[in-house]
Amino acid sequence: MSHIWDTGCRLRHMAAPAMHDERIFSSVPPRNVGYALDHGLRDIYRWRVPLLLRLDPDVSPVHVRAALTAVINHHVALRTSYVAHDGTWVQRIAEPHEFDQLSIVTLGDDVAADSQAEQDAVASVMSELMGESTATGPLCAAYIAPTAGGRARLAIALHRLVCDESSVGIVASDVIIAISQQITGQPIMLAPVSTPWTECAAELDEQPSVELNPTMRITDFDADGAPGIDDLHRYTAPLSGVLSRELDGAARELGVPVEHLLLAALGRAVARTIGGGVVAVDVTRPMRAEFGTDVGRTVGPLPTTRTIELGCAGAGEVDATQMILDVRAAVAAAVPREAGLVPSELALSYIGPVPDPIQCDLPAQIDGDWAAPVREVVSGFGHAVELRACRSGGVMYLDWWYDARRCAEYTIEELAEQFPHALVEITSESIPEFIGAA
Repeated sequence: MSHIWDTGCRLRHMAAPAMHDERIFSSVPPRNVGYALDHGLRDIYRWRVPLLLRLDPDVSPVHVRAALTAVINHHVALRTSYVAHDGTWVQRIAEPHEFDQLSIVTLGDDVAADSQAEQDAVASVMSELMGESTATGPLCAAYIAPTAGGRARLAIALHRLVCDESSVGIVASDVIIAISQQITGQPIMLAPVSTPWTECAAELDEQPSVELNPTMRITDFDADGAPGIDDLHRYTAPLSGVLSRELDGAARELGVPVEHLLLAALGRAVARTIGGGVVAVDVTRPMRAEFGTDVGRTVGPLPTTRTIELGCAGAGEVDATQMILDVRAAVAAAVPREAGLVPSELALSYIGPVPDPIQCDLPAQIDGDWAAPVREVVSGFGHAVELRACRSGGVMYLDWWYDARRCAEYTIEELAEQFPHALVEITSESIPEFIGAA
């Protein structure tokens, strides 16, 4: 599909998208994808991850199209789509083909390189891509031609249904490598993929699941149906550099993972803001190493979410040490959620450290920081509240994504305000000897 943009960045279609032969992989999507399709965003096809690359001026659309063709044909997830058929969702995988979802963008002679106008125009292009429908497939892209004395850009929007956070980094690296090989006249050779993501999804579907029994709700209002993108708001409240370092130090001293401390603090913050009880929490954390197969190079929505019962209690009811021990036991007993049930109201997504951009002489590089794709993609699994935590530049960023139809803004603000206080209590009052002996 070929597009051209005018200087106002309005997309004008020049040709209809080509149709590709498809083979049906499974009549039922993997469990984690099925939850997103059934309970996630109302406009699920707009659930995309932004990725922006900076290109040397001599990188042309021809180089980019060849590189993207190689990448989508290398990773089966980037040729995967989901369609409604006879009242159910069907997963389809297109055969390898030439990438035809590249738009060509010219910003105009009046846009100066490295100016605010250029930044705004590039942001507008990305916004357009992020709003594209299913017709553009799991990956769509725009080549933004260089302004006078400036550099070109490559804006990519990956559908969140076909990738997780780790996948974004793999795709970015492969696109950079493929462009670099193209520009130097080398054949494109990407590192092999040991295990396709479809096998990993099957591994999850084989695991037993149980129904949990939370005793409390965290929402302020009822709402019918799935949220739209405009219903999802983000409240950002990063930890200070000092508290971020103290969190790491406490994890080392106590011998527990960072996500356990975050969960314990979350339980304490919920108790302070909403009340005590037990709440079901969908926990996403880095766990690729726990798969029985090599998934280090696998692109796809790998099933890295488990559901726990999180106790929410104040310091007068449960001390900090016991909160951590309870979280440890809950995580050990975590299970995939029972098929057919709606998602938990609350979620914690611990992304972990996000690598800093590598400054090098390659003709394609990440424009900005690696944290942007992780932080800016909306919450799309149907939770009322998702606390997303990632570390970048020495700071732990905490993004509270919430469904504004179900949660009042003041509730989220209070949760965000109470969280660092709860974290200080958990990390400073816990007794390492008791935790290590348990």
